[in-house]
Parts: sequence; structure tokens; C-alpha cells
Amino acid sequence: MGSRVPTWLRAFVGPLFVFAATAVAVVRSQRFKDWLIGQYSAPHGRLGWVFAEVMAHPNRHFRDIHTRIADLLELKPDDRLIEVGCGPGAFLDQHG
Repeated sequence: MGSRVPTWLRAFVGPLFVFAATAVAVVRSQRFKDWLIGQYSAPHGRLGWVFAEVMAHPNRHFRDIHTRIADLLELKPDDRLIEVGCGPGAFLDQHG
């Protein structure tokens, strides 16, 4: 006995596969990669705020690393600190 696939499910699955194939093609395209890199270098457009938020709030892993670095530096309240590098300055926000 073969199983029958309901018509509504067949109607849903076909377009889903087309969407998935299109999404894969877009993600692999150089234009998409350039757009994604551009968002991280200078967030812009409708989704720019999402990238800005992600970059502005480092995850727990980085907070732990920042705490360890601050401990190793033995920072004191009157020390001057400059953070040089890429990123939103999360280390300074946490320990500056």
C-alpha cells in the first residue's frame, strides 16, 4: 500500500523547494556576499539596524574574554585605556 500525500501538502512542498533552492542560490552569489560584508562594515538600509544591534552587543563569550583581559591588565580607576581594532568598542563599554 502506497501512502497518499494530501493535496494541500503537495501544494505546499513544491513552492517550499523552489524557495529553498532560490535562497541557496542567493546566499552563494557574490552580490549577496558583498552586501553582507558591507552591512558589517557600515550597516545601512532596511536591515542595517539588525546588524548594528548584533555588533553592539557582544555575546557572553566575548564578555568573559574581556573580563579576563581586564584582569590580566590589572586596570585601575585612574588608568587610561584605548581600544584599537575593529568593533563597536564593547571592551571600553565594559571596562573603560
